[in-house]
Amino acid sequence: MKDTGRREPKLKRSESVRARRAQRTRAQIIRAGLKVFSEKGFEGATMDDIALELEATKGLLYYHFRTKEEILSAILKTSPVIAA
Repeated sequence: MKDTGRREPKLKRSESVRARRAQRTRAQIIRAGLKVFSEKGFEGATMDDIALELEATKGLLYYHFRTKEEILSAILKTSPVIAA
């Protein structure tokens, strides 16, 4: 492979820590959403319910997901679904 002299930019340590923290928070939101959706159903669940289950502010929830539809989409992308 030919060396072009260009180097990939490295993430600063604080950026990688921030990215891991955001990824961990999104995973926690997805788990809380799955629990709330399973208990109340998608239509019955609210973003407030998910924030309460997560023990976080709605602001944190809305920072990562704009709607509960986005949370459901993330759940379906990360969770195996078995159709009968």
